[in-house]
Amino acid sequence: MTRLLGGVLLVLLVFILGTCGMIVATDIYFRTGGSIPIAGSDDSAMTSTDPVERGAAIYSRRCAGCHSNDGSDKIGPTFKGLYGSEVPLEDGSTVIADEAYLHESIVDPSAQIVRGYPKAMPSFRNLDDRDVDDLIAYIRSLQ
Repeated sequence: MTRLLGGVLLVLLVFILGTCGMIVATDIYFRTGGSIPIAGSDDSAMTSTDPVERGAAIYSRRCAGCHSNDGSDKIGPTFKGLYGSEVPLEDGSTVIADEAYLHESIVDPSAQIVRGYPKAMPSFRNLDDRDVDDLIAYIRSLQ
């Protein structure tokens, strides 16, 4: 009985700590306007003439906290292999992840929610068109 109680308390403790971590991460995320600074991010990439490099810098600063670029699971869908793929939506429909879909998902993320993910992404309307295009170029490069 003592072992069972200890196991239950351990699971409860892990749940509470995980929830607190999510609350803190969410608070930081929204206080920074969806920008989670990443250690070692390179500001010089923003002056690059390569849209993929600039998009990678935007990803590092604004997206990496919730979206992976290597296929691993995070709060939001991975960017690896996303471009051109068929995306299942909460309403039961599907959409191809092309420029139009990705642009809308960045500036109006609640327009089409990906099945299995929470409706938690803030709008990035504060990104200008070049930033959005650069981010899409980066996502496209992750095939």
